[in-house]
Amino acid sequence: MNLLKKEFAGQPIVAWIFQILLMVLTLLIINHYIVDNIIVIVAAGVLVILTFASLALNNHDR
Repeated sequence: MNLLKKEFAGQPIVAWIFQILLMVLTLLIINHYIVDNIIVIVAAGVLVILTFASLALNNHDR
């Protein structure tokens, strides 16, 4: 099963996973379960980059 090829609502499943993880991270920060420090900011940036990369790879294959 290749998650980069499987799609839901026009986006690869892996992009949805990255977006959901980014939303969970945001909710954890807003509700003060984790502190907003450089490690969390870098993790959010990595999730955004991975989301865009998965979308770009999916569009490249079309």
